[in-house]
Parts: sequence; structure tokens; C-alpha cells
Amino acid sequence: MHSNIRLLLIDLDDTLWATQRNNRDGLQELYTALDWGQYFVSFEAYYDVYIRHNNKLWDRYNHGLITKEELCVERLSHPLKDFLDLSEESWLSIDEEYRGRVRLKRTLCPHALEVLAYLHERYRICILSNGFRELQYDKLERSGLSRYCHGVVLSDEVGYNKPDPRIFAHALEQMGCSVDETLMIGDSWGTDITGATASGIRSLWYNPEHLSLPEDAGQSTLLTQIHDLRELYRLL
Repeated sequence: MHSNIRLLLIDLDDTLWATQRNNRDGLQELYTALDWGQYFVSFEAYYDVYIRHNNKLWDRYNHGLITKEELCVERLSHPLKDFLDLSEESWLSIDEEYRGRVRLKRTLCPHALEVLAYLHERYRICILSNGFRELQYDKLERSGLSRYCHGVVLSDEVGYNKPDPRIFAHALEQMGCSVDETLMIGDSWGTDITGATASGIRSLWYNPEHLSLPEDAGQSTLLTQIHDLRELYRLL
């Protein structure tokens, strides 16, 4: 890997913190507590409806097409639209309860803590995330990741979401590093790699699911992909 790299921009959700698992566990707790099982044959049936719509909402949010509040209302109300007729304020309150359950979770992606500790000794580390402010700092603190971070840049605070180049520019300015000194590491091609490419920043794709490279990979700033975070010992 290039020896002039000083700064690592690292995504948080599903790169370091096991978002899919933790969110699912928190949602199942909420599902049980609010007796939503009366409307579905199983939690899995509910979750299938939820996650497909939630993924679409996050894609729209990442591209600035809906607000945070709209996402929070829509993701929980959509699966239950045929059963419950609640106000927007009620759904926001339920979503706050959901986030309260999620923020207590601590499961990390495999080897995340040990690898981040290794990288912290060698590079400047900045978390670059589209997640909500009230959750992301809790995730970092409760999981022990925060001790290995030199900076945190959140779209919720900056006002721009990845892949918008402006959030990458903000991170570089905050950390005092140039494009040529920076490497982006993340699991989302659509936000992390696409955003880094638009910013002229080299990137490394964390791809634990062994997904196929997108068709535009040849035009990206991608240096390589990894399937296990421990591969960073060799690369960095």
C-alpha cells in the first residue's frame, strides 16, 4: 500500500460496528415489547418487509431525498400500515424507543477492535459516517472503539451525507490531511467508495459478503478489496 498515507477515513456501520445484527436484535426486542407479533406469522416475516423498505429509505436519505425524520417515521410505520393508524409524533416516539434499544448493543464486526488498535498506532483515524448523531457516539463509546479514533465526522452534524464530496472535504480539513495522504475504508460501495472516488481519495472496499464488483469499479479510486479486517495487517 502507498507509503504516503497518513489518514484513514473509516466507515462505522457494518465496517466496524455490526449494524445489521445490532439493529435486528433491537428491533426484535421492540417487536416483542409492543406485541407486533399479533400482526405477523413471525418476526422473520415482519423483518423481511421492514428491511427491504428500510434499505430503500436509507438510499434516499444518503442522497438527500428525504429527511432524517421522514426516514424514522417511514421505516417503522410501513410494515404496519395496514394494522396501525398512528400519528407522526407517535411513530417518532416509537423510533426513539427503538434507537434506545439499539444504542445498548455492543457487537462489533469480526476483529474490528484489535485491527483498529493496530491502525491507530500507525495512522490518523477518522470515523466518517452517515449515521445519526445520538447513536454514533454511543456506539463508539460503548464498544470501546472511541479510544482508537482521532476524529469523528458525522453527516448529521456536517449537513452532507456520503457520497457527497463535501463531507469528505470537511473530514480532510478537520484532520489536516490532503487527498493524496488519505485512504477511505468502508463496506458500502454506493456511499464509501463512490464518495471517495468523487473526492479523488483512494479507497479500500470491505466486502465480507463477497459481493461482485460493480460495473463502474474500473473508473473508481479502489485500490483493492478485503473480506476480513485482518487483511489490513498485511496491507497497512
